[in-house]
Amino acid sequence: MNLDYIEPFVSSTVNVLRAVLHSPVEPGNVSLVRVQELDGQVSVVIGLRDLPGESVILNMDIGSALGICAVMNGASGADLDTAGMDAIGELANMIAGNAITALNERGFAFSVQPPASIEYADLPALTKGLEVFQVPVAVGQGRLTVNFTIRTN
Repeated sequence: MNLDYIEPFVSSTVNVLRAVLHSPVEPGNVSLVRVQELDGQVSVVIGLRDLPGESVILNMDIGSALGICAVMNGASGADLDTAGMDAIGELANMIAGNAITALNERGFAFSVQPPASIEYADLPALTKGLEVFQVPVAVGQGRLTVNFTIRTN
């Protein structure tokens, strides 16, 4: 993934979160991180079909996920059930879809794979041999992070 592709994903993240969560959204700075620095028990990955191995990973802690799900589903819960994970997956799908639309409007031709939930323990294998850039985003329901995996060779 070219570093120029990150900005549309950051803009899309901010715009989608504001529209869906109806709360303030404060993106942090983009930073390069090691896989060990990825945090959050809830992760959804969206692969980019045209860039094999590269992806966008949305991750957050359980509390943030529950708060986001409560807004999206209109009901709060004590655990993250199937409907909750579907909501998180749909959020990731909206973010990726809007970013891909913006990139396609700039002359790129990208498509995405459907979002998939992944376990935290699977992140190192998913990101092996890739650099990970991340943008932390604070929202009224907590904090989430958008990670971009980039092949460097």
